[in-house]
Amino acid sequence: MGVRSVRWPFGRIGLHRPYSTAYSLNQTEARKSFLAINGEVKNYLLEMNIPDTVLMVMNRIPPAEIKWLTNTEKDELQFNGSDPVHDDEIESIWAKRIGISRQEYYRRVQEGNNRCILTDGHDRDKAMIAVLECRSRILEGK
Repeated sequence: MGVRSVRWPFGRIGLHRPYSTAYSLNQTEARKSFLAINGEVKNYLLEMNIPDTVLMVMNRIPPAEIKWLTNTEKDELQFNGSDPVHDDEIESIWAKRIGISRQEYYRRVQEGNNRCILTDGHDRDKAMIAVLECRSRILEGK
């Protein structure tokens, strides 16, 4: 039953190239400004556990335009789904609580995923509970 945190941003996500409000009087200043802003954005994305490939997409869209992401694009750019840093924290807590190594934790999670399958049935809620209980037993080594 691997524990996962999931992020699902509400509302639309729009991207465009970040820019400075200051004037650039020549190409050297413009480049210096571009690199500084991109460095700040890259650090922010890292802090939010979002890959810096997002910045590459942002830089393709002029500041006067906006690219509204589809759900597929949100998935591809990893806005939706698990947060790897939070997952690491939670998985470490669970492995330690159970008293097993991280490697054993992941082995048991995989075993639970393989052995505890949701079957078609009349009561989907009961079937889902049975799957979760099965995965919990495997995770706890029972």
